Amino acid sequence: MATQKTQIVYSVGVSLDGFIADANGGVDWLHAAMVKGESYGLDEFFRSIDAVLMGSRTYEKSLAMGGGFGSKMPTWIFSSRPLRAKGATVTSESPAAVVAALNERGIKRAWLMGGGQLASSFLKAGLIDEISFGLMPVVLGAGIPVFAGGISPTHLKLVHRKEYKGGAMGLTFRPAA
Repeated sequence: MATQKTQIVYSVGVSLDGFIADANGGVDWLHAAMVKGESYGLDEFFRSIDAVLMGSRTYEKSLAMGGGFGSKMPTWIFSSRPLRAKGATVTSESPAAVVAALNERGIKRAWLMGGGQLASSFLKAGLIDEISFGLMPVVLGAGIPVFAGGISPTHLKLVHRKEYKGGAMGLTFRPAA
């Protein structure tokens, strides 16, 4: 694990078969699986975050779903192609370079929002401090995987688990020492 002050937390909703989005990049399945009135710990999680990191496809999908960016929360969008993003920083820098910039800005905890390819690059670089899954009782059969591959086996330890209404599980892992 690289030395860093900023904690990087990869937190996503995931299907039982390991997908964070369906084959079209959609997450309607996730919302359909959520039980009305259950917070899933999201309010507490959002209060713990100082910045957001995401891939360009996640950003574009979020915008298409009505997501707004440009709040006071600093947001970095990783993209190797030209991308216009109001209220966010678009970067083609490496995850390590961005984490160094987060450290310089005094950001304590950043949410690695997705997608699987970006998460794989952070994991390969040893930059993920915590992996938090909202494991939903849904099987998709195909879609965007939690990690895109090309990574070495990474051993983790379970540090927290919670069962939610409707059969969802909150699972939090940290790299094993």
